[in-house]
Amino acid sequence: MNIEDDQGRTAIFCFSQKGCLENLKALLRGLSTEQQLQLLSKQDRSGATALFKILEHDWLTSKGEHLFPSIAPLLSGLSPAKQLELISIQDVQGETLLHVACRRCNAVVIKTLLCALTPDQQQKLISIQDIKGGTALHVACCRCDAMAILTLKALLAHLTTEQRVNIILLQDVDGQTPIHTSALASKASSIESLLNSLSVEQRLCVIFIRDKAAKTALHIAFQAGDICTIKSLVSRLNPEQILKELSLKEFSIPRDPATRRLLLDMFNHEQRKQLVARQYENGRECNMFVFFCVLPQPLAIKCAIK
Repeated sequence: MNIEDDQGRTAIFCFSQKGCLENLKALLRGLSTEQQLQLLSKQDRSGATALFKILEHDWLTSKGEHLFPSIAPLLSGLSPAKQLELISIQDVQGETLLHVACRRCNAVVIKTLLCALTPDQQQKLISIQDIKGGTALHVACCRCDAMAILTLKALLAHLTTEQRVNIILLQDVDGQTPIHTSALASKASSIESLLNSLSVEQRLCVIFIRDKAAKTALHIAFQAGDICTIKSLVSRLNPEQILKELSLKEFSIPRDPATRRLLLDMFNHEQRKQLVARQYENGRECNMFVFFCVLPQPLAIKCAIK
């Protein structure tokens, strides 16, 4: 049972990789919980356990359908603490089973992995970072298919607002949070799911955190001209809060006309003047946008023609 091949895999890996669940159950039958846990915790050269192989087999044979996962019976007999220990195992890339499930947007597997855990245990599991600093939430936020929102909801369903904020604030090696990841992927719907139920103060905290390039998610969205993402980020914020952020040197007024119009509509005349003045202080070119921000429109048109 403990004999390994050149990849460090034992018999339990062979049964798992081929989807021979009954053979796997027979192999574990009669063993104590500790012995079962020891076998299921065994990692091959890539750091994968038998459960990783079962998930991989399920995915390949289900043709993308989210069926009841084969790992469920193997986890059900373990206490929540033992389940957490098993699910928290990381492969050589630092990924857990939860990272894998999020990459495939498999909400059914995510619910199976989390269902027996307490909210504190769930927070601990979701907060595990891979070698690039990414959590399972980072992975879920960069997906662009229709199942991504169900994935996010499954991840965050049982967490308190404070626990959500703590997870959202986790930064990867580039200093980016899941909010940054969503903005980069132009996922306004993901941002709405992440910010749902957060207070204005909590929104300010998670939206305006800076990555290592000193950029916030709002800077990224404006730079990309992503109007839907911008609207999701600034929802429930007042103009003064937004202006304070956009007056910093990292922000430059977008060139895209639609994005500029959205920017204008956020502020009154005095606030527009402040924004443009700050742009000049920071050495940024505003071009014709200056005329229409600061001057009355008839005079602005006249100046622009000259």
